[in-house]
Formats: sequence, C-alpha cells, structure tokens
Amino acid sequence: MQTSLSQLISAKQIAARLSVSRPTVYTLMRDHGFPRAIKIGSRSLWRESEVEAWVQSRSGARNV
Repeated sequence: MQTSLSQLISAKQIAARLSVSRPTVYTLMRDHGFPRAIKIGSRSLWRESEVEAWVQSRSGARNV
C-alpha cells in the first residue's frame, strides 16, 4: 500500500492538533506507544491515519 504525501503530517502539525509541544510528540513516541515516524530525507513524518487511531485508542481507554 502506498502512502501519498497528503496522508503524511509533521511533528509541528501533530503538536498543534494535540495542543502539545513538538518535543512532547517525541516523548509520546518514546514512552506512550505513539506511532513511529517515517523518515523521508531529513524529515520525520507520520501517517495521519495512525495518529488518529492512536488518539482514538487513548480517548476510548479514558471512557472505560
């Protein structure tokens, strides 16, 4: 399955969506099971669908 560039988002975009700092995105990845980035050249990008699934799993766990 190919991923188009429109489906990839940056740490800056993730930080804005989650209302956290960019370093926190990397902390979430290291300590809290946040999806791993895809390296493209010198950029780290995330699949938007994986980020959304992670957010949904966290909000679902909160409602238990």
